[in-house]
Amino acid sequence: MEPERVRWLPSATAAEAFLSDGRGSTFVLVLTPSIKRGDAFGMAEYVGRLDPATGIVLMGDRSDEGLVLAAFRAGIREVVEPTVPVSELCQTLERVMDGSARIRSTRGTRLLEPAQGSGSIISLFSSKGGIGKTFIAANLGAALAAQSRVDTAVLDLNLMMGDAVSYFGAEAPLDIEDFARLSEQSDRVPMRRAGLQVGDHLWAYAARPDSVSSNRVPGGAVAKVLRALQCSFGYIVVDTAPAYNEQSLAALDLADVICLVNALDVVSVRHLSSAFNTLLSLGIGPARFLVVLNRADSKVKLSASDVERVLRFRADALIPSSRLVPLSLNKGRPVYLDAPNSSVSKSIGALAERIGRLHPHVAELRT
Repeated sequence: MEPERVRWLPSATAAEAFLSDGRGSTFVLVLTPSIKRGDAFGMAEYVGRLDPATGIVLMGDRSDEGLVLAAFRAGIREVVEPTVPVSELCQTLERVMDGSARIRSTRGTRLLEPAQGSGSIISLFSSKGGIGKTFIAANLGAALAAQSRVDTAVLDLNLMMGDAVSYFGAEAPLDIEDFARLSEQSDRVPMRRAGLQVGDHLWAYAARPDSVSSNRVPGGAVAKVLRALQCSFGYIVVDTAPAYNEQSLAALDLADVICLVNALDVVSVRHLSSAFNTLLSLGIGPARFLVVLNRADSKVKLSASDVERVLRFRADALIPSSRLVPLSLNKGRPVYLDAPNSSVSKSIGALAERIGRLHPHVAELRT
């Protein structure tokens, strides 16, 4: 970061005045510990209304869960310790600036094709299976494609027993070797041909289940596949395996949004709590987390508020139970497309809208 591009402002009031005057594009605003908590949150909300592209980083006590939660609710993207090493602070600032640059680059264009290399990765994760994560991934991909009309990919990373394409009435089109070779694709046309078009602006990528050969795709290869997909798609929805394996960790590390999927049972809540701690210990910032509760209306003497109280984190999406879910799987058509007015479709649509606001993608006009 060039020193001449950094400006010091003595107070929150001075910062608000600078931003309101429109003197240049501010990509990131760093709030030091000297700014009072209320002033910091008020500034974040003000900046969010004035210029949502400006990213805000708060320097404060990350062990204070109340502070961190309130900061994210106010629109602050990252909270870092004042004593954090310079290298780590630089990485945080670069990540926030990249997000701001992406938002600014979309202004003044129309919804057609995503700008090359700008795709946002949305990874769905749970260390517990059987909670509907794959169902949500398939329908979230359908919702993002339908709402944005930007080309979207659904990537099944459960290489041992993935079935994301089943929600589109299809079979996995690739073997493990072909899946790994996706990383070699740099052009949109061959990348689309390698996948399976399952809807308008929607493609699916999956390898046929192979419990023997799945370990032949290391995390580094998965990262290359994801970067290749970013060159062709605006949104890449990744259904990870229910395990902390190399493939899942690569998808989580590169994700712009991490949807932590949970259900209303004690075991699932324990898994989710463990996932929070594990991902934080790996250096993955909570600003990227969205908590998704599936079957959130189940009458099992455990409520969404109970989960929020245990985790000290608010649920971002509540997906209700519905008999339409197994029916849609048997029909091979996502609920979001088959029954758009259902409560489950509306809840998934709201999640897609939120992600679309956080990471808007519009593309350059083709000539």
